[in-house]
Amino acid sequence: GKGEEVTEAYAMAQYLENAGIDRGRIVQEDVSVNTLENLKFSGKLIEDADTPVGIVSNNFHVYRGCRYAKHAGFKNPFPIAASCHPLLFPNYFVRECFAVWKLWLKKY
Repeated sequence: GKGEEVTEAYAMAQYLENAGIDRGRIVQEDVSVNTLENLKFSGKLIEDADTPVGIVSNNFHVYRGCRYAKHAGFKNPFPIAASCHPLLFPNYFVRECFAVWKLWLKKY
């Protein structure tokens, strides 16, 4: 997003490495600017569309992430929800409600 010094892909790769994941196992998709683009570009990195895919995102965003994943061609995306700070959740949840309504209007 605006004002961020590194891509989300880079930040998450650093997080995974710090958690002990071998760098050779990490593939970064670093050209997307939103969730749907991320899933479309990531889909090109996966050879078999039937490969199980986990959608890791905040608890308020994982539903929309899975819907986008299906739209991008993933057969059965599995939601993996991460929590967010309880004081921030109401704001993010309300914002996400509007995004989901927009998603439904587009019929994803």
